[in-house]
Amino acid sequence: EQTGSTVSIPLVDLLHDAEAGLLGLSVQVGLRVLQELMDQEVTEIAGPKGRHNPQRTAVRHGVEDGYVFLGDRRVPVTHPRVRTTTGQEVPLTTYQTFQDAGVATQAILERMLFGLASRQQGHANPALSAEVGTHGLSKSAVSRRFIRATQQALDTF
Repeated sequence: EQTGSTVSIPLVDLLHDAEAGLLGLSVQVGLRVLQELMDQEVTEIAGPKGRHNPQRTAVRHGVEDGYVFLGDRRVPVTHPRVRTTTGQEVPLTTYQTFQDAGVATQAILERMLFGLASRQQGHANPALSAEVGTHGLSKSAVSRRFIRATQQALDTF
């Protein structure tokens, strides 16, 4: 439920998530807040759901599966889509912001520099992996990020 810029989550849902521990609660609350932020952005762009407005410049266009980064993990999410009245996709700033792999790449780079092998990256934070279905930590995905990060570091010199 959303009231202005305040997000409220039913206490029953919080208690259910708390059974998984503090990390589980934090992750689930964070993902719910992200969903509320995306919904709020869609309302700002396309107007309130179910209200007709002949002056609108954008419309809701369903949802799509995607991902966001939670620390160094790619976490699957469903995000809303918006299109202009002429049919062009309108990117959601909130969704794009949380798709930035910068933090994940930095965390992986630091762990590899300290000697953690690329195939072991998924074991670096097992509690987080247990809380959400994560992707993007295969040894080849980690190696690609490491190569990109080191190349960017070399390019700055």
